[in-house]
Amino acid sequence: MKSPKNTVLLFILVFSLVVLSFLSLSLGAVHIKISEIIDCFFFSAIDTPKAKILRFVRLPRIIACIAGGAGLACAGSIIQSVLRNPLGSPNIIGVNSGAGFALIIASVLLPSSVILFPVVAFIGSLITVFLVYALGLKSGSSKYAIILSGVVVNTLFSALSDAMQVFFPDTIFARSAFRIGSFASVMPKILYPAAILIVIALAVTVLSLGDEVASSLGVNVPFARGSALIIAALLSGASVSFSGLLGFVGLIVPHIVRSLVGNEMGVVLPFSALCGSLLVLLCDLIARTAFSPYEVPVGIFLALLGCPFFMFLLLNKKKSE
Repeated sequence: MKSPKNTVLLFILVFSLVVLSFLSLSLGAVHIKISEIIDCFFFSAIDTPKAKILRFVRLPRIIACIAGGAGLACAGSIIQSVLRNPLGSPNIIGVNSGAGFALIIASVLLPSSVILFPVVAFIGSLITVFLVYALGLKSGSSKYAIILSGVVVNTLFSALSDAMQVFFPDTIFARSAFRIGSFASVMPKILYPAAILIVIALAVTVLSLGDEVASSLGVNVPFARGSALIIAALLSGASVSFSGLLGFVGLIVPHIVRSLVGNEMGVVLPFSALCGSLLVLLCDLIARTAFSPYEVPVGIFLALLGCPFFMFLLLNKKKSE
């Protein structure tokens, strides 16, 4: 982070995030001028229709994009580091699906306890990530074994979620928008507790220095890895609870960040948070303005970006072997 290049890059990313946030506040089915935005948040125009759109629709959506993008991107960085596999990400190894299945169960059994849903999603993610890790170790601990274990677990939880959708079609987490990934109907009662959990998890960076440095500092490496997986599960589960099953953020962003700042996790994590927020916020802005007044779920745009990226990584890894 002390590198002049990283300092300049950090400034560019923060500035871009601020500009993109203002654009997201301004653009949409109802265009709102920057002067009206400033008037709404800093002066007296708080009861106008545009002010209500800003405060109750667009601002929560921007917070959701920033928190969800940061959470999923950092979860992907941690998973790739712990599993030592560049193909690992929360959606590919089934962590998101596990969180989604837990949320569907919670929406059926505890429909009025939405404030607990981020915790429920975390539990689902935690069970999934350790299940995948255990299956990978049992099957030989190879990089491909862990990915295949994740595919199996992902398929299992997706099938269980589909079954729940058949029997309980009216639950909020059985809807197609959640399955694809969308911020169109962000619920503040879920968003704000989940965002707090993401901030807490991002502040916890044990393991981010790597095995060798952790050992030199007297940190137990297996314990540190387990702690990191818990953090990754918390980040993924909290993000899924309000963003739905967004894919490929945790795959694309860590690779882009490592190509820019190197492999030191103490640097990769904060840059992953910023780049993840930027990517999701940009895709969401395009999703809700490109075909206005119609809106495309942001998960579609991320999938269109992520699928070819995943194939490129897979083919590139095959050639290197």
